[in-house]
Amino acid sequence: MHKKHMGRPARRRSDGGWAVRLMALAACALLGWVVYVASQPYLQAARMQRENDRAEVRLLETHLRVQELRKEAAYLRTPQGMEKEARRNGFLRPGEAPLIVAEEPPAGGAQGHSAPRPGRRE
Repeated sequence: MHKKHMGRPARRRSDGGWAVRLMALAACALLGWVVYVASQPYLQAARMQRENDRAEVRLLETHLRVQELRKEAAYLRTPQGMEKEARRNGFLRPGEAPLIVAEEPPAGGAQGHSAPRPGRRE
């Protein structure tokens, strides 16, 4: 047995262990960069797919709205549709008188109490 190493901890040789660690760190950084660069086309494709989905929904909504407007236009070309639209705009037939309905103010300012209606007993 050698008496030289008894009782003392063995010393590590400084043979470039730091260089190995530095190379491992550089390899990990390079691997991370490669994964990042390689994933970009897939991320862009996913973004484009979401945009396409939103555009398709807007297109379908627009088609439905156009269909509703065409239906309404067809109705307005009928005699009933023309009359309804004319009356909505305040037109009257010859001989008709306008009917104006006025709101009555609350009776006596009493809150929660309404005036009796004609034909109704209270």
